[in-house]
Amino acid sequence: MNTIGVVPAGAWTAGIDQNGDTVHDTFVAERTGLLDLDGWHDMISGLRVIVLTSRCTPLPQRATEREKQLRRRYQLIATNTRHGQIAWLDARHRSHIHVENDVNRPRASA
Repeated sequence: MNTIGVVPAGAWTAGIDQNGDTVHDTFVAERTGLLDLDGWHDMISGLRVIVLTSRCTPLPQRATEREKQLRRRYQLIATNTRHGQIAWLDARHRSHIHVENDVNRPRASA
């Protein structure tokens, strides 16, 4: 089931960056209620799924046909953080990805 396609327009909220500033043409919505997560809830208490969408030009090579057609990128985030506004949770998650990428990036030898 394409749960992103059934997200009501009123469910989307403006996306923010790590400073709390609104990011142009970026939106987030919680999708937890539209997904069958029963098996996951047994393993991860309080699991939530958030979707981020943003205008993307050019699109990444791995873009789906729907993303290519809409010229939008969609990303899902899973978290078990119980509190917090979804735009803030998304921004926090994206900032952690940058830190992890920096840690995992091979270092150039001097």
